[in-house]
Amino acid sequence: MYSGTKIVISYDRAHELLSYDKDTGIVRRKTQVRQYAPGSIVGSLRTTNAGHKSLFVAIDRKQLGLHRVIWLMQTGEMPNIIDHINGDATDNRWENLRNTTQKMNCRNRALRSSNKTGISGVWLVRKSSWVAQIHSDNEPCIIYQGKDFFEACCRRKSAEHRLGYHPNHGMR
Repeated sequence: MYSGTKIVISYDRAHELLSYDKDTGIVRRKTQVRQYAPGSIVGSLRTTNAGHKSLFVAIDRKQLGLHRVIWLMQTGEMPNIIDHINGDATDNRWENLRNTTQKMNCRNRALRSSNKTGISGVWLVRKSSWVAQIHSDNEPCIIYQGKDFFEACCRRKSAEHRLGYHPNHGMR
């Protein structure tokens, strides 16, 4: 499903099997499926090919991203890429989901665990030289190199705004 294969499920089939509460993000079964009773909550936490944790549901012997099925149920269309706006892949409330591109999804990433400055794209080289870098059209671009940490941070944040990065980028 994330490798470009088509998901074979229709809007009608999704609604036949599942119900979705957009305020809580909870999806429940409408019918008995093996040991799962009607009304039981669906969604198994699994790791995707890209290494991200996400909720999945088995429908007609296929494992599908639950957030993708929710999008289909709400809009009638299969999404491109779903971004969980707050970064929590288990939070499937409608207000937390957006259909986006890979490029825009990457502009709403959490701060890397190896980051030591607290600002995405800003780091110290040598003992007193700060670098601020950002990706524009998949190319890294150095936007500042100098002695002022505050200036490096300001330039990075300004570039994020100018390039359309999500306000949550680097926050989690």
